[in-house]
Amino acid sequence: MSDIPAIINTGIISNEWDQAWLETVSFKDLQPKPVLIITSPYRDSRSEEPQLQKMLEACKLTTDQYNIIQINENQLIRIATLSNKLSIKTVLLLGILPNQLGISAQFILNTPNRFADSIFIPALSIWEMEQQPELKKQLWNNALKPVFIENK
Repeated sequence: MSDIPAIINTGIISNEWDQAWLETVSFKDLQPKPVLIITSPYRDSRSEEPQLQKMLEACKLTTDQYNIIQINENQLIRIATLSNKLSIKTVLLLGILPNQLGISAQFILNTPNRFADSIFIPALSIWEMEQQPELKKQLWNNALKPVFIENK
């Protein structure tokens, strides 16, 4: 019986997850908009920021329809709080994993995923997509075009 782990005393969930419930990023300046883009920090803002703007223009989104936030790979935010505050319908994740948002679910890359009354579109970071144009094309054809162009 000594080889059976004591679940209560086992570190299944580390203390770092407690941080997800603390406000580590200020979202006070964000206004309610239906689309939220959460991206990893740009490696090169001179090329990645314009690339993101081109993606959003191709989706026919205007600045009054979306908010953009950047979070680091070790940063955790509460998507439930943001969803309630910002009236989010669609979340585009660029280089961000669902667990960074307090979501314990697996999403299919470059595909719309329904979760908690919203559509989540997980994708590689902008920099990674520039290195893999086929995945960028897949994101457009499988997710962005159906959600933002064909759904209107």
